[in-house]
Order: sequence, then C-alpha cells, then structure tokens
Amino acid sequence: MASRDSTSSRAILALSLIGAFGVNSMYGLAWRNGYIPSLLRLRDHGPYIFPGSNIPILTRFTGINILDKALTLAGVMFATVTDGSAPASSLYGCETKQQGKYYVLVSLEKTMTMEMLILRRAVLWGCASQGVGYGFTMPIYSIVHLFCSPSAADRSPTMAQGVRLSSTKSVETIIPSLILGYVVPSVLMAILLFSPTFHQWLGGLWQGYPVWVTLIQYGIECVRSMRSDAEDKPKATTSNTLVEPSRVGEKRILHRAYLFAFAFSATTNVVTYGVLASVKFFPSLFSDHILLVSLCRSSRDSGREIYLAG
Repeated sequence: MASRDSTSSRAILALSLIGAFGVNSMYGLAWRNGYIPSLLRLRDHGPYIFPGSNIPILTRFTGINILDKALTLAGVMFATVTDGSAPASSLYGCETKQQGKYYVLVSLEKTMTMEMLILRRAVLWGCASQGVGYGFTMPIYSIVHLFCSPSAADRSPTMAQGVRLSSTKSVETIIPSLILGYVVPSVLMAILLFSPTFHQWLGGLWQGYPVWVTLIQYGIECVRSMRSDAEDKPKATTSNTLVEPSRVGEKRILHRAYLFAFAFSATTNVVTYGVLASVKFFPSLFSDHILLVSLCRSSRDSGREIYLAG
C-alpha cells in the first residue's frame, strides 16, 4: 500500500464526501420521492407494462434471474430517456454519455506497469458503475487509486518516467473498441425507428457495454497479433538509443487516447449546452413547452406513475 501525504489525505476526504453526496443524490432522493419503492414493487408484482401505454415491459434478457431483474429495472428507468417522450430527460442522457471518457481513463490506468491488480480490472469497475451508479463507483475507484497506486504516492518526475505501458497494443485498441462497444449501442438505443421490444433489447445491450468493450478490445488484439509476430513490451535497457524511440511512441499513443477522451467529453457537453442555449434564445425553433419540464419533476412524476400502476 502506498504511503500518503497530506495532499492525498485531503483528496481522499473530498472524494469520500463526493461519494456520500452521490449516494444521497442517486438513492436517497429516489427513495424519498417513492421512485425506488415503486420500481421494486413493479419488479416483484407487476403489472409489466409501461405506465400510460399497453407496451409490455421486457422481463427476460439472459435467463439469469438476478441479471434479468436488474435489466428490467434499468429498462423502466431509461424508458423516458430514450423513447422521445421526455426531451429534457433525453438531453440529460446525452450529456451523461460523456461517462465514456472515464472508461477510457480507467482503461489507460490498467495498462500502467506499476498499477495494482485491482486497478487493472477496468471491466469490473465499468460494470460496477453501470450496476450501482457512476457517482458512487468512481469516488471509490479514485480512493483505491490513492491508497494503492505507487504513482499516486510519488508524483516526482523520476516516478513519472518510470511508469511504462505494459502493452501499447492495448492502448491502441481502446478507441475502436469503445466506439464499437459503447458509442454504437448508445446511438442505436437513441434511435426511435425500432419496435418497443427491440428498443428494450438495445437498452439491455447498452447496459453491458463494459463487457462488450473488453471483448471487442481482446478480439482486435488477437487479430493484430495474428498479423504480426512482433512483441511490443517495455524493454529494460540502459541504452538511450533504444529506450527513447519506444518512449516517444508510448507518448504519441497516449496523447491520441487522451485526446479522444477529451473530444468525446467536449462534444457531448457542447451539444447539450448548445441545445439549451437554442431553446433559450431561439424558442421558435422548437415545439411549445419542449425541454422546459425540469428533470426533477420528470423523475418524481415517473415514480408516481409507476406507483399508481402497481
């Protein structure tokens, strides 16, 4: 376990407070306004139709009871975000899709040769984020990083130079695997041209994006390995002529990955705030009352509708 200085201790305290705030924001509020009890009642007793419609709620995805129940709840929770009935919720969903950039960062951390084993399981942290919420999972990940990572305890230039990539191939495959495993399912889930049942299947597919990203990344690496026999491992040598080109290549690959994460985050934020600004300054471009219902009220009303339907 890495020793901690006062800066790390303050960061851990701040992250703990952020995590507590996230739990209260996600679960405390949803429990107090009746949303969680309504979801649980719907899960256990039905009726398995969406409130205000005759569209059946898909309750079987994998055949594994605990996963099917979780995906059923997720389908209900994300229904108004993706079916076009609540534009404000859909816009909020677009903004929160920037969480993809955090998965890029976690995936990059797992390629660092000095990181602990628990920090090198990006798929587990991604699944935890999907299962219990990003606002709860990422503060814990950050705290574990500060506790366990040698690079968090020693921020000297020497330590920074000593951190190498276990494989540049893994970093090179992060971007295409995230596009295919995260961006494409997100876009498909938002398209309104499919039937309600198929749309729920797409929502269930999106929930498992950390697994799909990992499998696609592994597949791409296997294909590349079959095409090339050259091994790409950090070389322990004192010769600057051999180390420097490898280090420059690592920096170039990392720069491309970090740039993708930044561009992904910036795009979702710019689109979100661009739409909000358009609604504010050019309301004639939109239908009456569109995007004007607050998200808090939408969540509260959705919980009440499910409660009444149950």
